[in-house]
Amino acid sequence: MGRTFRTKVAGVTHNNSDGTSRQDILRKCTNGEYILLQRDYDNAFDEYAITVLRETKEQIGFIPRHVAFRHPAMNDLAPHVDQGGEVNARIVALIGGECDIEIEVIGSDGGKPYQLKEEEARDLRDKAKTLEKSDPTEAIRLYRQSLVKMLKVDTLIRETHFFKNQIAELGYDLGTWRRASLPIERITALLEKDKRYTECLEEIENYEKVRDWKGLSKTDMQAISKRKDRVKSKITGDDKQ
Repeated sequence: MGRTFRTKVAGVTHNNSDGTSRQDILRKCTNGEYILLQRDYDNAFDEYAITVLRETKEQIGFIPRHVAFRHPAMNDLAPHVDQGGEVNARIVALIGGECDIEIEVIGSDGGKPYQLKEEEARDLRDKAKTLEKSDPTEAIRLYRQSLVKMLKVDTLIRETHFFKNQIAELGYDLGTWRRASLPIERITALLEKDKRYTECLEEIENYEKVRDWKGLSKTDMQAISKRKDRVKSKITGDDKQ
């Protein structure tokens, strides 16, 4: 889900830095043609600049400044892209040397993009929790899917321009914005209960290699540490699973 709106492309009468005429490029465009919106972080005149490109990477102009950014509290286009948000755009009108485009801002109606992706991971985790007793195998599968998605949330956040810019401004690493903890304790608890000791130990050791920016609670860390010792004992003691 998202929002869709129309806007004119700004700067269509100017030439590009390589000397190509944007008007000449526009004459090659067609109604309904999908185009690319790309942040121009090196723009010396506008830190929120967004270029409008054909799929051939020919530039036809810019998103108007008031559309790209208005106020920090508003969910504008440039911050949405900076935070990993997706957009689709296409040409809807070519009249008198001007160009109107339609923009679909994906996932703009329920929070920042990384929050929406984390919500997907939390939904999987919550569903897994309801299946722990009735279908532990399925619960483990869903918990694992949730864990993978949460790690992808960390990657998304840390690769965004917005995150890197905040680190530069603050002078220190923010760590993470992910609110949910990885469900590693529940995965290993179910594996141990099912006597899948080798698999349980592997899951713990794999987690220990991960950079978990959020971290686990003290209680979960203690539970996992004790579980690791127990399953090691089971494996080396009787090696029967």
